[in-house]
Amino acid sequence: MVLLPLAVCAGPAGSYSHEVWALLAYLGLVPTALGYLFFFRGIHFIRASTAAILTLIEPLVAIVSGVDFLCRTPRPGCDHRCGFCC
Repeated sequence: MVLLPLAVCAGPAGSYSHEVWALLAYLGLVPTALGYLFFFRGIHFIRASTAAILTLIEPLVAIVSGVDFLCRTPRPGCDHRCGFCC
């Protein structure tokens, strides 16, 4: 959202239709907002120790899901600390 004004002022991005911009806004706002809403709503109802464990294993679950569902294989030499998967 911070870079949206820059994207609007840039040359090629201005050629997108209003429908494309609406879909991008939807994908940027709705799934993200719902994901955070459900996550924090769920953490509100569990004990602090369980919430801490769930929060710490979330990146591991994301990596395993990426490898399993998207067929992305981590390779030696890639910078996995920043989320890059070669």
